[in-house]
Amino acid sequence: MEELNEPLSKAIIRFIEDHPPKTMKRNFFLLFVDYIYTLKGGTPNDLDNILFDFKELFILLDKIEDEIGKRGKEIST
Repeated sequence: MEELNEPLSKAIIRFIEDHPPKTMKRNFFLLFVDYIYTLKGGTPNDLDNILFDFKELFILLDKIEDEIGKRGKEIST
């Protein structure tokens, strides 16, 4: 998928505006920590998959945050 169609692009932008990446990262991290804590020392069988997905999600959220920061600087200059 090289380009996003307009409805999908608008939906993603609206989602990002309503759910700031920094807040999402913090909330997902806290949710993950609470989840692991409830396991009382055990680990889920699919922990590797969960960790990989969280890592990839956090990388994406970081990229979105960086892009928002760049656009904010462009507007202020």
